[in-house]
Amino acid sequence: MMKSKKRFRRSSTNQVVAGVLGGIGEYFDWNANLLRILFVVLCLTPGIGIFCVIGYIILAVIVSVDYGHQPTTAFTKPNNKNQGRKVIHGVEEQDIDDPKRG
Repeated sequence: MMKSKKRFRRSSTNQVVAGVLGGIGEYFDWNANLLRILFVVLCLTPGIGIFCVIGYIILAVIVSVDYGHQPTTAFTKPNNKNQGRKVIHGVEEQDIDDPKRG
């Protein structure tokens, strides 16, 4: 059996800004939230903080996004507009207080 080659991509499912740290977390099987905390600490460190920000921007521009999964963030809407609804055809609506009904 052939093993598929693991590729580094930005995450489309585990992203806060551009998905770079989520992609790193998925590639190395690390917790992306811990990476984000470490990244913020490094960005606030004098002398190397600007290099972290520039590196993140470069990775966000160069690395492609993994579109294998649909994004499920709080800011996205479901693609299917009728998701969770059932459409019923051939049904006639009647009022409960209809005098014809008897």
